[in-house]
Amino acid sequence: MNSRSNMFQILRHEDKIKKKSKQIKEDQEKKEKGKENEKKEVANFSFDVS
Repeated sequence: MNSRSNMFQILRHEDKIKKKSKQIKEDQEKKEKGKENEKKEVANFSFDVS
């Protein structure tokens, strides 16, 4: 019985780790997209010198 509860505890812990890693990965992707948008804005920015 004790080993069974340990197994479920390990599985729950594993699920928490998977969720956390997925969240971190999504946050990194959002940051990358934000950086790409900044680069596009800078590339489109120009000076009108006349």
